[in-house]
Amino acid sequence: MHLSLRLFMYFFLACLFAGVSAHAEPHPIVCGVAKGYPPYQFRDESGRPIGLDVEVLSQVFTIIDVPYRFEQKDWDDVVANLRYGDLDCAIGMEMSEIRLESFDFSVPYYIREISLFLLEREARIETLDDLVWRVIAGDRHSAVEEYFSEIGLKNKIRIIQTNSKDESMRLLKEGRVTALIAPKAVGFYLAKKHEVQVKTLPLPLTASPVGIAVKKGNGALLKKINDGLEKLKQQGKLEPIINRWRQ
Repeated sequence: MHLSLRLFMYFFLACLFAGVSAHAEPHPIVCGVAKGYPPYQFRDESGRPIGLDVEVLSQVFTIIDVPYRFEQKDWDDVVANLRYGDLDCAIGMEMSEIRLESFDFSVPYYIREISLFLLEREARIETLDDLVWRVIAGDRHSAVEEYFSEIGLKNKIRIIQTNSKDESMRLLKEGRVTALIAPKAVGFYLAKKHEVQVKTLPLPLTASPVGIAVKKGNGALLKKINDGLEKLKQQGKLEPIINRWRQ
């Protein structure tokens, strides 16, 4: 084959594949979601992710026309995978000083009221000091854990991490933990599901802002998410989603 013909074929094929590449589907954003965190993040009967945070993120990426998919895992795995770059974002993460060191957050799109749940029949616990040397279920690096550290209780209370709040509520029902740290909506939702009578111990720290987390430095994705959240709010769609799932 003559050199000129070979060059022609080379450029023809290069242009052909360049055209195919240009029209290829963009890589979807992979977003981590927890399994047992109703009504915010959980699974329906078919195993699909549902909940307040799931619906908000779906609406955000639809508005900004960005392809996405969910990966549903235990919450601890979601946080670790985002930290090491195996996920692009994590939905519905409560903001804390420790988490801000590892992740960048979208603007908060709602506030979770945090409570400390006890069995209703539990008469030994009336104040936080009564939890000293007891085992409670909670998340790592949460705002509540930071508060316990500030008042000198963090090293006097054993906080264990479970795979889900659903599992934590089962442990509380069985008496294997003394208390459970959870958003108020989550705790009462799961108490009803597991048919367990609970009460709450007041916490001075009662609210935690919630946003969509991305790996530190991923400003391009963060801007898209914030743009989508702002448009969702301007269109009057954000508040109805929050209210519907919190009913």
